[in-house]
Amino acid sequence: MNLQDFISFLFKLLFFFALGVLISIFADNIGKKIGKKKIVLFNLRPKYTAMIITAIGGGVIAILSSLILSLLSQDAKTYLFQMNKIKQEINIYKQEVNKLKQRYDELLSEVNLLITMTHLGDIIFIKDQPVFIKSIENNKNIKEEIYNIIEEANKSIKQKYIYSLKNDQTTETIYSNLIRINKNQLTDIIKKIYSNPNRKYVIIFLASRNIFLGEYVDVNLYLLEDKLILKKNSILGEIEIKNPDDIQQTIALILQELNNIQQELIKKGKIPTDNTIGGNINLSDIINIAIELKNQAELTKMKQKFKILLINRNDIYIANKFNVELKIITY
Repeated sequence: MNLQDFISFLFKLLFFFALGVLISIFADNIGKKIGKKKIVLFNLRPKYTAMIITAIGGGVIAILSSLILSLLSQDAKTYLFQMNKIKQEINIYKQEVNKLKQRYDELLSEVNLLITMTHLGDIIFIKDQPVFIKSIENNKNIKEEIYNIIEEANKSIKQKYIYSLKNDQTTETIYSNLIRINKNQLTDIIKKIYSNPNRKYVIIFLASRNIFLGEYVDVNLYLLEDKLILKKNSILGEIEIKNPDDIQQTIALILQELNNIQQELIKKGKIPTDNTIGGNINLSDIINIAIELKNQAELTKMKQKFKILLINRNDIYIANKFNVELKIITY
């Protein structure tokens, strides 16, 4: 019990103590006066009449005192006037809690089932995970381009995962290959592209459920406008090299800067896929630039400062791939 609760309790205790004293004094005085006057009600003896009037007077004082207490104390007001409403709300909350517990049990059962299934086969895609992302390049023959993208997605998944197809098919399936797509979604996407032929789009394949090894890959299709994020020849980042003789450190700094660039491009709207944002650079290029930097530092034999610039060689859109060039500068 904190200090505020203790003071509130003490106040209520003193109030009821004073109320009891007041009722006792009032009842004693009323009883004496009525007894002396020998007032008679309902043909009762004066003694019983005095008792009835004294009891009524004490009850009136108790009621008035309770009303006064309700004005002084929010707790008393709540108890006197809102208790039934609170009880109803408590019952409603109990019902909601029971529903939540029931839903929790259902979700727990689903999780346990999922855990059991993972022991039977590996999950290759979780629900709503991007399966394949591709920019639409040819807006003149949309239908053919979409089918080519679907075929490319099939080949991409085949190359990355071992799978075994089942023979069941549904009426919603348009491809008897690995990926299964809803016809209506495909039709709507083609219509949308036809209605805006001058825009550049990106199509995203999202897993419509958890996909286990050996199952068809059921996907939902989403279409986004493939907006320009950065124009070509933009400087994506720069690294100040303080010790060009340390090749290993230079490589580590370049890899760290590439990771920073990836995070910044994602913030600007770049969609990552296959754990990358689509920036193409070979590890051999990074090693070669580190070696070249060391050689330049040894040839100059001067205390020059070096920087490595990271430059994109083509426009960067939401989903396209782009080439990254490393360039050494001195200052």
